[in-house]
Amino acid sequence: MKPNKSSPAYLKKKNSGGLFVGFLYVLVFMSILALGIWQNFETNAKKKSLESIYQRLSVIEEQINIADEVNNDSLTDISASIQFLDKEVRKLWDLSNKRNKVDINYNNYCGDYTPDPLPQYDNTLFPFWTDLIRDNNSKMLAKNFSDKAVFGWYD
Repeated sequence: MKPNKSSPAYLKKKNSGGLFVGFLYVLVFMSILALGIWQNFETNAKKKSLESIYQRLSVIEEQINIADEVNNDSLTDISASIQFLDKEVRKLWDLSNKRNKVDINYNNYCGDYTPDPLPQYDNTLFPFWTDLIRDNNSKMLAKNFSDKAVFGWYD
């Protein structure tokens, strides 16, 4: 014996509306297919865009490498120039030092401007009793003191 229960309404098969459900399936399938095709086109467009960006970056990297090589060459040339100028300055400095040593020795010899003691005479000039030596550009100058006057050659 079986109980007589009726099935719920949602489990009962209806034969109406099959065409509409088929149309919905086809519509969903077509929209999924359209989305796939659209995604494919977008992916290809992005690949082309990335390829052009990659090419531009490659060109920029090459230009940077060329500029780097030029800068390294320039830096090497500048370094060589600085070394040459440094050597020349050292030569001139050495020459100047040698010349200055000669001048210093000359000044040590002739640089003692302390006059020799003069004999005690009133109102008398003793022009040859000094240690001063005249050079090409010196001028005769005199210094007056209360009790004497001193003459000499000065630059």
